[in-house]
Amino acid sequence: MSSRNWCRQCVQGGFLCLLLGASPLSAGAQAADPPKSAAAPSQPANESDYETVRLSRPDGSVVYLRVPRHQPMTLRLHRPAISTRVPRPERPDSSGSAPVPIPAGSASRPVVSHPITGRGALSLHADVPLIAPHSVGLSERAGAPTVAGDDATQWRSGRGWAPGGELDDNGLYLSEDTESIVRLDAGDEFLSDTQPPDPIGDDAAPGYDADAIARWDVVPYQTIAGDFPVGILAFHMNGIDHVSVSLEGGPWTNISTMQINPRTGVREYVMIIPGDDPDLSEDELIEVRAIAYPKNVGTPRLLAPLFLYVNNSGTLTGLKLNVASGGSDATGDGSAAKPFGTIQKALNACNTNMALMDGAEIVITEPGRYDINQPAKPLLNSRWITIRPASGLSRDDVVIAAGSTTDLIRPNTQRLRFQNVTLDFSDMYQMYKEDPHAQWYDHCRWTYGQGWTYTPPASVSPVRNVGYGGLYITDSVAENMLYAFVWCNLVRNSHAEKISGDVFQNSLMVVDSSAHNIDGTVLSHHSDLLQYFGYFDNLIIYNVNASMIISTQNIFLDHANSTFTNCAFVNISVQNAQSDPPFSQLNSPHDHVLFYHISNPGQRFVLRDDMAGSKKFTAKNVFFRNCIVERIQAADYFGPIPEGVTIDHCHFNYNQPVGEKPTVGAIAIINSSGGAFEYKGYGASKIAGSGAFIPGYSDSETPDRGAKPWAPPQ
Repeated sequence: MSSRNWCRQCVQGGFLCLLLGASPLSAGAQAADPPKSAAAPSQPANESDYETVRLSRPDGSVVYLRVPRHQPMTLRLHRPAISTRVPRPERPDSSGSAPVPIPAGSASRPVVSHPITGRGALSLHADVPLIAPHSVGLSERAGAPTVAGDDATQWRSGRGWAPGGELDDNGLYLSEDTESIVRLDAGDEFLSDTQPPDPIGDDAAPGYDADAIARWDVVPYQTIAGDFPVGILAFHMNGIDHVSVSLEGGPWTNISTMQINPRTGVREYVMIIPGDDPDLSEDELIEVRAIAYPKNVGTPRLLAPLFLYVNNSGTLTGLKLNVASGGSDATGDGSAAKPFGTIQKALNACNTNMALMDGAEIVITEPGRYDINQPAKPLLNSRWITIRPASGLSRDDVVIAAGSTTDLIRPNTQRLRFQNVTLDFSDMYQMYKEDPHAQWYDHCRWTYGQGWTYTPPASVSPVRNVGYGGLYITDSVAENMLYAFVWCNLVRNSHAEKISGDVFQNSLMVVDSSAHNIDGTVLSHHSDLLQYFGYFDNLIIYNVNASMIISTQNIFLDHANSTFTNCAFVNISVQNAQSDPPFSQLNSPHDHVLFYHISNPGQRFVLRDDMAGSKKFTAKNVFFRNCIVERIQAADYFGPIPEGVTIDHCHFNYNQPVGEKPTVGAIAIINSSGGAFEYKGYGASKIAGSGAFIPGYSDSETPDRGAKPWAPPQ
């Protein structure tokens, strides 16, 4: 049947057509070949085969729709379409029959919001596109065996999409039902230390002495106002039962399921610090404590306290100091009319009255390249001092650089935030952060102006972070560099591209981040996506997608004075354009190290039990679960898997499976970009719904094997 007739029947049956193809074709443009698949059943089989869209009706009401994710597309005017079940419009009477059409006038048409396609007025006309998206959403095949019906409350349930960057009028991601997020109740304050809980369960059971792996997904010491969603990631070999949280000594509140954090877009354990709590009306420093509890057996982890500043009364607003390349340190006073000429002068001005200038903003009002010379004395500010461009200037208009590869940039500021600026690390020796100080790079661009063939003096990292005093990267990009985001405390929603060395080396927490075009042949360098060397405990790498990876080790847990304890590598996909060698490899002692939902079909995992002494791979509670790999092997290609390693529900690219319940079949990652990717090959049909359930993480009793696509905020 023709697509026009098919769409008319969808309308009459209570369906609306959402056009999810490319923009309307201009004259002379080449149309894509139509899909070869036949029409699919009107309802997917599983709840998570749906994603959520938001329908704003002309009367101001809002409906959240559950959209089938991966029905075969139907061609209409060379634009694919997908049928979506929605509630029927109001009828003129209760007799039923056909629904009343929605008027065609744009003023009276409802608006639909979609993570991939954006916003657009809803139309029932079969040959008029609803919205003009950039790309078509990808499918996920996992899910519980339930289907959302016509009840709108069901459309708000479930995982929905990982946000694609669209916000509603309140700055919240449209896929998230914020009413379902736990709101904390503040107490007066903590009056004593919280003691770590004892292990739970049978002391003879596996994992009894394994600590929960858990970290805050929050930059500390932020100044917040109103409702503020806070996230925690937590994993354990036996699964996570719940995360318990207390705000300012208030009641301990349990969060037992992961949700999309509406502030960051990360699927994690989320709670809201409420802006209307009367105990938070005074602007001050507050403390949040949390404990992650394993499922049935294991050792709970008491997280380090999280400190934030509440500003619900508006008394903690930082003052502004203006800096311009045409300003003057001699005659300027930091006002808009008389800006300073250097950032150093602005920092010195902050030090003249820190009580007044704590949390100040240093606003760059003219395009140019700006050095940061060391201030006269250290700034011991409590709240973040921010360096940012003035309104109207872009990230590329303001470049932080020293002007010489022999000069350090040394701000000597206790908490310094760079926001929406570019840093040229090939025009400085290094950003020198003092050991106890913290720096936060938010919506920044890191780059080498000399390109990715440039090697910095002594191959130093871009930012010094000895002892992990505090280096936080959010919503930023690194490109044309030897090293990207290395030695960081937190990397979230960030992207690396054209990297000739290491991408996330020794970073303690990497979340919802991606890499593209990592090439170990550009320089004579040992290139790695995820390399760790040293003594690590409580490491989390979660939702990482890498594409076009050339001559680079995907995961390298090194043998240089290293141990790896309580580490979680979860939901990582790597598209190797050329590999093996090098191969991913594990060295040194491992204790409670989890590899869950890793898609590594183009590179082997080698467990280096051939090394000597402390360099030898030894294992206790090392798990490969729901992974897609080329092969997992001991150092001896034909040798047995070392003791202490559990491999289950993994898919192998070639006919050499190991572990429990393996599947085998050629499989590859394609269309990999950001958090999106697809699988192709004979093995692709075997990974759907055949994985092992992971308590606290899986959203289905039979999840897919391999990494699941996700989409970071734009």
